[in-house]
Amino acid sequence: MTPDSMESKGPESVRGRGTAENPADRFTELLIERDPDLPPEAPPTTVYSDASRTILSRNDSPDIPFEWSANPYRGCEHGCVYCYARPTHEYLGLSAGLDFETKLFAKPDAPKLLHEALAKPSWKPQVVAFSGVTDCYQPLEASYELTRRCLEVCLRHRQPFDEAKAFPVPLNAAAPRTTRLEIPARLGNWPCSRPRG
Repeated sequence: MTPDSMESKGPESVRGRGTAENPADRFTELLIERDPDLPPEAPPTTVYSDASRTILSRNDSPDIPFEWSANPYRGCEHGCVYCYARPTHEYLGLSAGLDFETKLFAKPDAPKLLHEALAKPSWKPQVVAFSGVTDCYQPLEASYELTRRCLEVCLRHRQPFDEAKAFPVPLNAAAPRTTRLEIPARLGNWPCSRPRG
């Protein structure tokens, strides 16, 4: 087989993104497609405010090793093509393709919501997994610091947490390393915590 015969039949890749495809979600009836004869353009990243009323999500799947998770963001700019969280964007009417990595949602009230949840008398302390469906240390964290502020809430409440990642992603150089090292290290002496370094 010659190099000329090994040409890719798929769409051209988009520099800086994990996928070049942006398929329609399963729920939308109207489909608008870009002219395939036009050259690919790198879509900008847009951040929307997510006005979630809760931050903790309960999971009862026997396949997942944690019951509670917190995700300060939706979507992920890392754009890993293997990410199992991509289909979650379809529930928002967006695509699991480029929309997942270019149309991101930040939850500005995440630290406040986490504090409220952990302060309830009904809350029984147990490990809360961060990053169940996105990387909480994606480049967006460098400016929003929602993960850092949520971990500070965990520290104030002596709340155990775990950074749940199915596949480790290298940290962006702009991401604040102190978030990953300082706060988990302060929790690390508690017998109930399981921070990863």
